[in-house]
Amino acid sequence: MAARREARSRIRQLTEHVAETIFGGAVVEVPIPGFTVFADRRLADPMTGLRAAELLRRVLAAEVDEYARACRGVGRTWDEVGEALGVPAGQDRPVVTFEWIVDGRPPGPDEDILLAAPPSASWWRCTSCHQPVRDSGPYDADPDDSEDGHAEDCARHRSDIAAFRARVGWESR
Repeated sequence: MAARREARSRIRQLTEHVAETIFGGAVVEVPIPGFTVFADRRLADPMTGLRAAELLRRVLAAEVDEYARACRGVGRTWDEVGEALGVPAGQDRPVVTFEWIVDGRPPGPDEDILLAAPPSASWWRCTSCHQPVRDSGPYDADPDDSEDGHAEDCARHRSDIAAFRARVGWESR
């Protein structure tokens, strides 16, 4: 909980800074009732804070997307990414996570509703073969079918395929 408080405090400071430097906001000190020494810092016009917070929200959403793709690039599964993002294990976490990151559909009460449109694909760079990979998500458990673009000799991809085939009892395909 201390980490959350620290993050909130730093983000509030960053929001004020962005409001001042980008949106022309001004920070004022407002006396705290009952105290003569202490004052509360606030933006004179909260609209600049709203604009700054929205800008930061969009930037942070892009950071989540970038780090999720980087996690996939180093071999983390959509399930592991979902766990890190707090997606409950009781849901189909890999699918819910993929749809959140790639399609922009955050987890909600309607995860079980099948949508008419097919899901999008994610692109990331594999850190083993350094190739751009098109990831169609966790819908097909076989990485040979769900990840396109790896180099033929990509050790990470070959290892993932071998592990999948061993798990399901396939010798070769």
